[in-house]
Amino acid sequence: MAKLKLMRVEDAVKRFVHTRTSILSSGFPLMRKPQIFWREIIRQHINDRMDLQIISPGMGDETNGYMVAAGLVESCVTVFISQERPGTNPSLRRSIEKGVPRRVRIEDYSNLSMCMGLVAAGLNVPFMPCLSGRWGDFRKPGFGRRFNEDGTIPVHHYPKDIIMKDPFGSEVDTALIQGIYPDVSVLMAQAADPYGNALVVGQLAYDQWSPFAARKHTIVVADRIVDTAACKQFPNLTLVPGFGVSAVIPWYGGSWPCNSVGHYGEDLEHMRKTLQRSKTQEGAEECIRDYCLSYKDHDEYMEMIGKDKMKELENTATKYLVDPFREWFMSDSEVEKLMKQAEAERAKAEAESEAK
Repeated sequence: MAKLKLMRVEDAVKRFVHTRTSILSSGFPLMRKPQIFWREIIRQHINDRMDLQIISPGMGDETNGYMVAAGLVESCVTVFISQERPGTNPSLRRSIEKGVPRRVRIEDYSNLSMCMGLVAAGLNVPFMPCLSGRWGDFRKPGFGRRFNEDGTIPVHHYPKDIIMKDPFGSEVDTALIQGIYPDVSVLMAQAADPYGNALVVGQLAYDQWSPFAARKHTIVVADRIVDTAACKQFPNLTLVPGFGVSAVIPWYGGSWPCNSVGHYGEDLEHMRKTLQRSKTQEGAEECIRDYCLSYKDHDEYMEMIGKDKMKELENTATKYLVDPFREWFMSDSEVEKLMKQAEAERAKAEAESEAK
């Protein structure tokens, strides 16, 4: 029998995020970012020195900025730092240029070379060949993803890639891109069943491979929980199979202010406002207070966004994309019942494990 994977966001962060955890984010700066997961990390560790590493194709969305402004991030692996249309995140710029509140180290990839690094990890091979990565700043050494035994940052940098000539005789110089392996990969999905099968529609960006790159855990944040019949009806849209998932977090609006194609569009007005407020460290800290620490539960979270605002965002041209799943959407009461069952099953399994 399949194992229930439902888990509350606060429990998932407690279980899977620890000091020096490397976390890979799904989506792109305006699209399907697991914002609620980053908010919960801030809520639990606002006063801790976590030395986290964020791996994100597009390291510029709102809560990545809050993570940096809160001093929780030691390093980033990314392809660019921006929130696209709203602009560059001041918190990341301030950290890189001025070391406020601490200087975050950046490892830079091209879009293609980062994708190839995730493909390598997803296939569990050490590297992938790629023509990108042969020139410019991409040739600078990386700073490593493992810490020394005493917990200090490694002194010796490692090569991100090695250039070799095509062994089949073309004489083309090819970069061998090292696999990018996070500890935890977090996928924002439009829907998932209680057993971890995740349905994703719209542009995938890096997410064809990113959920499979994790060394330890893949976590799915889902706007809606659906009956497994939906996954069987649309197997081509079931991006991640449940047996590869450690937890499913139900949270409608979990990508806000980024979009979740089919459910709601991006909140550009909010993004521009918070980027303006974040031009100072004090302003960024106020935003953290207002948008990460101010709510107690999902109801208060939705009130923080605003019912009228959410209704406006839901009136998106892409809403037809989730129409095929609607008949299988579970009610809040059904999800809560399964959540309690999942918690009971985990408690029983842990008690049996301790007894052994």
